[in-house]
Amino acid sequence: MAATALTVNTAKRSGVAPTSQTSDETNGNKVAISGLELIRLTNSGVAPYTATFVNTTLSNYGYDNDETCAVPAGAIRYVGPFRLDRWADASGFLNITWSTGTSTNVSVEVVKLAINNAEADTK
Repeated sequence: MAATALTVNTAKRSGVAPTSQTSDETNGNKVAISGLELIRLTNSGVAPYTATFVNTTLSNYGYDNDETCAVPAGAIRYVGPFRLDRWADASGFLNITWSTGTSTNVSVEVVKLAINNAEADTK
């Protein structure tokens, strides 16, 4: 099956309530990126888990450098931003996979930083 898409909320001067979403352990998740997103990972479970951010381009040295983020039980981690040229797939998505046993204990929030007044001022 295809990865489950995550909703992106744009930060505004008036504030934003990010959409809390559950990770899809079986199929993974994907998020449309512009290079300005921060991702919040919250582990409400009693065991640690790992999120893997899939690199789509080899490094300058020819290595596939997926990035992992270990989140201890009861902890919160922020990750990002992710450069388009290294992390976006052909459709513009960052792909995320999850360690086993995380689907009911992991919430994900994605916030894009506003880059101009028009984005920041919209309500």
